[in-house]
Amino acid sequence: MDELSLIPAQVAAPQKKHLTAARTFQGIPSCVQLPGGRLLACWYAGGEDEGPENYVVVTYSDDRGESWSDAVAVVEPQADGIRAFDANIFVDNNGKVRLFWAQSFSPCNRKPIDLRCGVFFSELTNYLESPDKWQWSKSSRISDGLMLNKPVTLKNGNIALPIYVCRKNLVGAPENVANSGCKMYLTQSDFQKITETGKCLMPCEYASWDETSIIEKRDGTLWMIIRAAWGKNNFESFSSDCGKSWSEPQESSVRGVCSRIFITRLKSGRLLLINHLPGADGGAVRNNLAAMLSDDDGKTWYGNLMLDAREQVSYPDGVEGEDGFIYIIYDRERYQAGEILMARFTEADVAAGKIISPASKLQMMVNVTGGTGKNILNVMPD
Repeated sequence: MDELSLIPAQVAAPQKKHLTAARTFQGIPSCVQLPGGRLLACWYAGGEDEGPENYVVVTYSDDRGESWSDAVAVVEPQADGIRAFDANIFVDNNGKVRLFWAQSFSPCNRKPIDLRCGVFFSELTNYLESPDKWQWSKSSRISDGLMLNKPVTLKNGNIALPIYVCRKNLVGAPENVANSGCKMYLTQSDFQKITETGKCLMPCEYASWDETSIIEKRDGTLWMIIRAAWGKNNFESFSSDCGKSWSEPQESSVRGVCSRIFITRLKSGRLLLINHLPGADGGAVRNNLAAMLSDDDGKTWYGNLMLDAREQVSYPDGVEGEDGFIYIIYDRERYQAGEILMARFTEADVAAGKIISPASKLQMMVNVTGGTGKNILNVMPD
């Protein structure tokens, strides 16, 4: 059955079952601003949990996130027991728009991945047209693994893909999965040739969902940040030879609550980090989602603009728009509420640690399903 996960699902028009009214569980979003200003977002939904019914939906906004369409495109594998999930959207320096997602065999809910998984993509070839006329290229499989976070365009023009094959997974398979590792793949804008350059291995005792991010430092060093197990900070690894070799992963100063972070370099040269600030609990709960800046390539951080202090806010992704705003999308209560939210703010807001720009806005509703009504706080989330 898991061999069917190798067949690329195609991006298609949504059916009634994919629209908001028919969905409950949803989360793990990504967003980008297209040339011209339109915002495009995606996340996965389907069923009541992470499992075989999952599919990816795509939606858009033409008013800087104030209002959003219902699903305008969907990625749903047609074989039973095969899910689509962990999607992200990326626009390269040439304005090419690509949707990435993962596929995996999933025998049942809470057993969401097989040993191999796989990263897939499709290009939106005519994004300037109205969404009902959008055309997506034939989907392609890149490699084994997952790629939750965006690719990164390096100074030399190459595109680095942070792909990982988890050393541990949730289908009862043994540790030290064959072909595992936190990897970097390189390609050029045409995506015709995608090559694995090198990898590092998380220590098994600290491994979780790796959910790697890659940043190129000012001196050319590549910095990989890796999610670690519950109770540990994020880990990190470095490469000084364009990703061919990586240092042994060590605990990072970028703290974590066993959740996805978002990090990017802004046009100003500063780094922007979206992460959870420590609360009264000491930092073990997914709350206090905040934006912070670094002027020294990640050595120190400041600003701490609180985006959402509530519990069960997680998995930020975002983009610095051509309109001067930073757009951060995230989820809240994937099960109980099924909310996808957005924060729209400026670099000046983050530096000030508070909203000072008139058009900035927090906790903007992108989509809400009402959820399943289930409380899964005692279940380890993705």
